[in-house]
Amino acid sequence: MSEFQLRQAPPGCELEEPVIDCIEVLKVYDQCIAETALPRQINLPAGCPNPLPENAVIDCEIVFDIEEATGQPETRCEVINVSEPDEEGFSTITIRQRIVTEITIRNAFGDIICGPEQIGPEFCFTTAVLYAPAGTFGQCRIINAACECEAISDPDDPDLNVLLCTRALCQEVTVKALVKLCVPSYGFCIPAPCIAQPLDFTCPPDNIFPPQRPVDNNNNTGNGNDNNGGNGD
Repeated sequence: MSEFQLRQAPPGCELEEPVIDCIEVLKVYDQCIAETALPRQINLPAGCPNPLPENAVIDCEIVFDIEEATGQPETRCEVINVSEPDEEGFSTITIRQRIVTEITIRNAFGDIICGPEQIGPEFCFTTAVLYAPAGTFGQCRIINAACECEAISDPDDPDLNVLLCTRALCQEVTVKALVKLCVPSYGFCIPAPCIAQPLDFTCPPDNIFPPQRPVDNNNNTGNGNDNNGGNGD
């Protein structure tokens, strides 16, 4: 073929010898993982005693429930701008993070003192430089998230508390384009038969017919009658 030798077709392929196919795919031109830490001072949820009791436990969660208006997660990231590429094809990617958090505060025994209360949405922005020539587009998705809060003194009234919450987002930023590629192919995949989960019963059962009459060695007629067939004389 060319300078490399294609290995033998694996099981489940249509062809034994490879051919060159043209396929349409989303090609990844560049990508990166961005970790963003977003600290912010937050007021206590409504109804909280202030200052908080000693040993209060502050639970903070990033909300990924689906937003009814958009059908997207409440917390998400999106590429909102890709600059004109430079001479080498690199662009500045601008990413917007939409963050919704939920705060619940419990006492030392686990009872809820106040909350849960949702904070947000809040919007933050970051940038990344990636290879993004003309004709490509950027995408972003959050692949992990965490939130931690602690009670600190209110800067306006040291006898009261506010929360210092740090939200951490791990984002995958990707530059893609829909392209047609020539690839070596062994044809279509041929599905193997499905293997069902074994069932815990006997099939066929041992007795699929009604039981036969037990054999009576003293009566070989097999007609089920004890009558000798006489006329009674």
